Amino acid sequence: MVASKPRRILLPLALGTRSSHECPSPPAVARAEKACAPDLPTIGELAGSAPDLSTLVAAVKAANLTDVLSLPGPIDVFAPTNDAFGALLASLNISAETLLAETALLTNVLQYHVVVDGAVCSGDLSGAVETAQGDALTVDGSTVTDANGNAANIVGAIDAGNGVVYVINSVLLPPANDSPAVRAPVAEGAFAEAIHNAFDLDGNGLVTEAESVEFLADAESRGIPVPPAEMVAAMRAGDKNGDGLDLNERIAVLRGWHNEMDADGNGLVTEAELRAFDESQGRQLDDQRVAAFLAADKNEDGLDVDEYFEYVCNIPILRARCKGYE
Repeated sequence: MVASKPRRILLPLALGTRSSHECPSPPAVARAEKACAPDLPTIGELAGSAPDLSTLVAAVKAANLTDVLSLPGPIDVFAPTNDAFGALLASLNISAETLLAETALLTNVLQYHVVVDGAVCSGDLSGAVETAQGDALTVDGSTVTDANGNAANIVGAIDAGNGVVYVINSVLLPPANDSPAVRAPVAEGAFAEAIHNAFDLDGNGLVTEAESVEFLADAESRGIPVPPAEMVAAMRAGDKNGDGLDLNERIAVLRGWHNEMDADGNGLVTEAELRAFDESQGRQLDDQRVAAFLAADKNEDGLDVDEYFEYVCNIPILRARCKGYE
């Protein structure tokens, strides 16, 4: 039996009510001639005008990869739908905000959906194709399979000025390895939950501003250094519903700090980066926190997100009350 080919959609309209003879002006990076069809919008323009690809577009923006989709090409992109991202978020038990904060992870995963070498302007990809991330996907008719053996269905193919968009119903994941960039976010790791529980004085799962103030005041009264005002303000800002931080909101705040400290964006926070961040906040990295850092840095290459949570759980302000740390 021959596998069915994906439904090909020729989509000349990029936005709203523009006529078939009008194309939106491309961004500056794409002013070179489009390699496939100069009269058609770029992949970036097509994705931006497709409501069912809005999560993908948000992820591309968060990972600072917007310009890639507007290159002259040819490039081919496997584009997961919003439902595909929704299924991934549900399987990881995380929010979209948490995922979008993981820029190193996003970059790795999104590049795994882009084909440059061997890209086509029309027709269908077939067989093993190398991605911009470096690992391969396998295309067989209307199915594309990632390196982990997970398959996605190609539900449509859209011709663009600089390549082809293959709309798929599942997010493809690169092969698991030791790189922090490809580790799936952990929403309820032991250390993240322990940090949250330390602040949750009434044990109802939500940390109110009053609980945070009480916790910090108690620590300060015992001579324990407390976070600078900017970090305390970030905790308040993380409370999206005004009812107190839940666990996922706490994790989003912590991940945000990790990303801010990670000056070179490689997914690892070194002692030097941690020290520089502290200095930018008007404080010094003391010996106790250096010891906590060294204890958490298992591979001696810097703290990934999970190791950062362990570090936070073992700094002086939390060490005594970080439930479940041992």
